[in-house]
Amino acid sequence: MLGKVFGGLEDYAPLLIRLALAAIFINAGLGKVFGVFGGPGLEKTAEYFGPPPAGKLDLPRPILMASLAGIGELGGGFLVGVGLITRYAAAPLCVIMLVALFAAHHGRVFADGMPAFTCLIMAGSLLLSGGGKGSLDRLLKIDERV
Repeated sequence: MLGKVFGGLEDYAPLLIRLALAAIFINAGLGKVFGVFGGPGLEKTAEYFGPPPAGKLDLPRPILMASLAGIGELGGGFLVGVGLITRYAAAPLCVIMLVALFAAHHGRVFADGMPAFTCLIMAGSLLLSGGGKGSLDRLLKIDERV
């Protein structure tokens, strides 16, 4: 019964994933880079990425890592949202979420890493499927070339 109602709409599933990921990553990127929407801003994010006692993650070159994460989230979120070079935009989002999952959440998916894990799976889905209907990839016929 539901197949008759929703049949033929499967190509629009990536659109829903794209819009959700865009909202999440644009929000996170703006917070990391510019400190909007209650985000810490670049300086505080770099401090968090740095060594203890002030930092938590002890990543090398924390200002570079914070900049890459914030710009990657912001740019990748925008590109995924509009569906432009979706597969290429989803790949760095997967990397960012893998780093978040293992550096910030220590691989504890079910303890406190579920949001990062969910975003990883969603970005991975777009990496495999592309932007789907309603994407600029389809409109510009980029999806056939990538």
